[in-house]
Amino acid sequence: MIRKKSLLVIYITVLMVLLLSNIFSYSTKNYKQEYGITTTNVNLRKMPNNNSSSIVKTIKSNTKLKIVGKIADFYIVVLETKEVGFMSKDFVKTANNITITTTYYETISPYFADVQNMDTNIRLGPNTTFKVIRQTKYF
Repeated sequence: MIRKKSLLVIYITVLMVLLLSNIFSYSTKNYKQEYGITTTNVNLRKMPNNNSSSIVKTIKSNTKLKIVGKIADFYIVVLETKEVGFMSKDFVKTANNITITTTYYETISPYFADVQNMDTNIRLGPNTTFKVIRQTKYF
């Protein structure tokens, strides 16, 4: 009798964990990506709420972005700079004829090199206009 109760408690616990994890999770896998443009200066946020503490930075009007998901009154957006955050739907106009171009490479293959100089910059692209991501040290 005690064993049946233990199994029932374990079964209910596992079931509740699975149900709650699906309710409070979010996936963008099944979302059809859209493109948009900001209609005014708008805050990029780290959470889908209007608290001032969630503001990451202010994005200028007419900024192109990719919309990868929706939560309540907010879009999950990716900017041309590859920054990801939440933006109020009220300040984004969707338009699928917008294309986003970036200077970042989508995939980078690992490679090795001999560094001859101290403090050599490793950049996101093949010239000095690309952002420095790391600096090597000479041993």
